[in-house]
Amino acid sequence: MAFGVVMTAGDLAFGRLLERSPIRTVTAYPLLCLALYLLLDAAGPHRAPVLATVLLWGAVRSGGLAVAQSRLARDATDAPEFGNSLVVSFSTLGITLGTTLGGAVVTTAGPRHLPLAGAALAAAALAAVLLRRRLHPEQPQEQPHRHDTRPAPTP
Repeated sequence: MAFGVVMTAGDLAFGRLLERSPIRTVTAYPLLCLALYLLLDAAGPHRAPVLATVLLWGAVRSGGLAVAQSRLARDATDAPEFGNSLVVSFSTLGITLGTTLGGAVVTTAGPRHLPLAGAALAAAALAAVLLRRRLHPEQPQEQPHRHDTRPAPTP
């Protein structure tokens, strides 16, 4: 139940962050994941710090869906249903690949190394976000989504 509560809080927090600064939020997301995996690794066998870190991770992790949806909503304005299907498909693919990788880490190195595997994936995600920002820079004030009824900001 606690995990569900922190996930709901994470959804709300990331929704607000995305409203204020979508570019910064998308960049910060994998960085937060990386920091939490490293914190989880450092907490090691200590029960209370691990529990607190896992709860924080749950809040951040649930925000990842909002981050993905916001980017696809922005980039798939001509086919929003297709964009939503991509979020679901790639989320499912990520769960499948993550479970496979996690199983391989547990089998070869032991469960103690799972946070480091997560940190490596978060670092790869951060690199992908930074590469996208470099290749396709966005304006600080993004254009409103097609379904947004507010007028576009004037320069």
